[in-house]
Amino acid sequence: MFVIFLVLCMWIVVMVATGRLLQHVWRSGGAPGLRGCLLGLLVALLFGAAYFRPHEDLFGGQDQGAYLNAAVTFARTKALKHVDPLLAAVAEEDRAAFHFRSSRSGLPTLMHALRLERDTSARQVPWFQPGFSLLLALPALFGCPTGCLYVTPLLAMLVGFSLFALSLALWPARRAHVIALLAFLAMPLVVWHGRNARAEIAASYFLVSGVACLAHWIRAGRERKWDAVLAGVCLGLAPLFHIMTAPVLALIVAALIVRIGLGCLRRDYPLYGVLLGASLFGAQSLWITDPYKLSPLISNPYVIACASLLAAVLWSVGRGCRRLPSLSLTGFQRTALGAALVVFGVILVVGIHRLGCSDGRSLFESGRFLRVLGLVDLPGFVHLVRLPLAVVALFGWCCWVFCGRDDALSSGIAVSALLFSLVGGVVSASLGYSSRYMMLYLAPFVAMSLAAAIMACRAGSDAFAVWRIRGVATLVLFSILWAVRVQWPMVAERDYPDYTCFVQRVARPLQGGIVLCESSRVATALKHVAGIDVLAIDTGSCRDYARIETGWQSVMAAFPDRPVFFVSPFDSAPVSEVFDFKACEPFRYEGSRLRSSATKMRDESSPVEKQLFVYRMFPASPRLDSTAPFVRDIPQVSSMGVRRFHDCRPTSPNQKGVRLPSETGEWLRLGDFQGTEGSDRVGLVFVSDSEPRVEGADGGELSVLPLQSPWWLAVGPQTAVEAGIRSLQSKSPVFLVDCWLLSSRPRPLVGWDRNHELKALALDAVSSRWMAQGAAILLPERSPGTMFALLIKLSLAEEAVDPQLRLATRSGVSSTFAADSRAGQLRWFFLNSENCAASTPHWDWVRMAMHPPARVSGTGAARVGVLASACALPLTAPP
Repeated sequence: MFVIFLVLCMWIVVMVATGRLLQHVWRSGGAPGLRGCLLGLLVALLFGAAYFRPHEDLFGGQDQGAYLNAAVTFARTKALKHVDPLLAAVAEEDRAAFHFRSSRSGLPTLMHALRLERDTSARQVPWFQPGFSLLLALPALFGCPTGCLYVTPLLAMLVGFSLFALSLALWPARRAHVIALLAFLAMPLVVWHGRNARAEIAASYFLVSGVACLAHWIRAGRERKWDAVLAGVCLGLAPLFHIMTAPVLALIVAALIVRIGLGCLRRDYPLYGVLLGASLFGAQSLWITDPYKLSPLISNPYVIACASLLAAVLWSVGRGCRRLPSLSLTGFQRTALGAALVVFGVILVVGIHRLGCSDGRSLFESGRFLRVLGLVDLPGFVHLVRLPLAVVALFGWCCWVFCGRDDALSSGIAVSALLFSLVGGVVSASLGYSSRYMMLYLAPFVAMSLAAAIMACRAGSDAFAVWRIRGVATLVLFSILWAVRVQWPMVAERDYPDYTCFVQRVARPLQGGIVLCESSRVATALKHVAGIDVLAIDTGSCRDYARIETGWQSVMAAFPDRPVFFVSPFDSAPVSEVFDFKACEPFRYEGSRLRSSATKMRDESSPVEKQLFVYRMFPASPRLDSTAPFVRDIPQVSSMGVRRFHDCRPTSPNQKGVRLPSETGEWLRLGDFQGTEGSDRVGLVFVSDSEPRVEGADGGELSVLPLQSPWWLAVGPQTAVEAGIRSLQSKSPVFLVDCWLLSSRPRPLVGWDRNHELKALALDAVSSRWMAQGAAILLPERSPGTMFALLIKLSLAEEAVDPQLRLATRSGVSSTFAADSRAGQLRWFFLNSENCAASTPHWDWVRMAMHPPARVSGTGAARVGVLASACALPLTAPP
């Protein structure tokens, strides 16, 4: 119930503030006629059609997804904190395996939406400030989770209306307020972010509405106390949505304290709301969530004492200024001051634009609080709105300063707006994402500056006033339309359209069950929006599913009557020694996404295709066919059935071999194999586009088994191979690339290529994964006489001394192989299995290690790297 109370209180503030500003607009302009109502309705419909097409980015791993999913969960649980039922069933020592850790904060989360109180806890608490999620949660309280997507578009349009009301307070009896509204809502930057869950837009609404109410209160001679109270509440709530509004709030509070000391404000009503907001922010940081690590400062008595002392000093300054004679400036002095401000502002803007965001950001890299601030990315902003609009906006600000030189309120807001517009957050690798910080100050500032350009031209009554207005209005309109035309994809395109319907379609057969999902980003919407009980695996950091499987066994034991599902976005079939999987119907999503680099947006959306493969999970049962060959690729991303593997990378096979003569040609004689017995079996590794047919000199065909295309294994007696071999097919060439002795301890045969010329083969690149030391892959044991076969690439540096590869099974079987001159190529290695009874086949792990130990390095500085591409169990019985 506490969540319902908070949601209703926030929306009451929004409705009251909007209603109050609407009342001011109505009083300032008079009751609109039929024409005005029709035009207003037309504008609302036009921008409603543009904004109410929200992006459906519900994935974990991004802020917008975290805000939306947390909002639905707050509405469903009616609480800010709750215990996850599935994680609670996992033993404390295994819970960390299901965590998603942010690379920046390191805080443990589940699917990058809600934070956990501690590493071993199953209690989820808000991660980001919960204010914005609570504002988004209103539709979900009424049973419409998808309605949360449409809250931000509504707030974006309300920000435009607040700018409309603010311009009326600054320039009464002027029509420039219409330009402020239209310029803000038509800006491609605003249209793009206004359709996504951006906390900056909510913070901008409370900030602009608070300043508008404060300006109307000052204009009215401070008689309307409700405007003052409402201004204080809105300004006080703004930092609860975004911490970057705190500097503006601090400046306004300082100005109010000085004015109280001057005696200009007989009632300090705005401070009531500001103190209320500061108290809520402090309580949030101490007892709910503290993403900015400010609780040590808030609870520090010395910091509180210094803040109180600073407030007393500001009040004393105001009191002292009351004894000074009033300072009146002449017209020339006011013009000179305005010119100095304009020159300073233009130089500052041009300098920061030339400096760029990268160098400017370094000014704010240190410090606990300033780490969230930085200089705005002005080059990126100019790219988003184009140069004409940026130049006209700067010209409008100059007009704003000059035309407001007789008005301290207008001039003060103009100068402050410019300074705060040059503050921006940390710029990431994507301009489309990091430009959200521009929604706080820069976008409203540009809209007000364009309105000021129109307002300045209305001054005077000479014969050229009408032509000035028309000329500047045409220039403003052209700059806006040019920005819309050039950045039309930001207006027209949507990210992940209809993804919500896709999530609901996937969740429909999962209702009532428990789900293990192999992707935190995908699982977020399934858990929060669809309401499915899900635990996710962070595939980006989890390379070993041992603890995952142990913990999930506990979950299945805690919920024995509920169906169990495994959901994966990867097309590799899951393999486990403790679970069996039964494939269900896959789900496919086709959408689009507008991508961007750090400096520009793309001209069109890129297609996005996602597949989800659903499996029913059951406890494992020995149902393996002990006679059939088993071939398994190492999955490119999934770590189900593999351990300690890194990311997937394509590698060139760099394979060399000897072409076998056809049946009409000479026999390929390999010579005598030293140190072997005549009864040993020999395995020949071939490369061929189709299954090769190979015979020995004794007239019998060799038994051919599949490894991985295009590799094949032919097994035959040593005597037949020594006498000679040849291919029985002529259309598809067959190349011999390796020769092994398949005895009780398999080993590669040396000297088989003596007197033969090895030629390089043109093979396609193989998708492979780097192995860490101790990497392992799960394979099934088969009938007696079987072997494990693994395709491995050894990458050796020149300083590696006597490198060796060791393969071992859990049951104790192991072999050590020395790297030869062909190290660096893909090669098949063979290892005896445990040779279990045919009636009781089971799973076994094949472990890989290097001596010296393998070190994986993204820069290529690894001394010894091991790259496994695929593995198989092809041998079933001696030939």
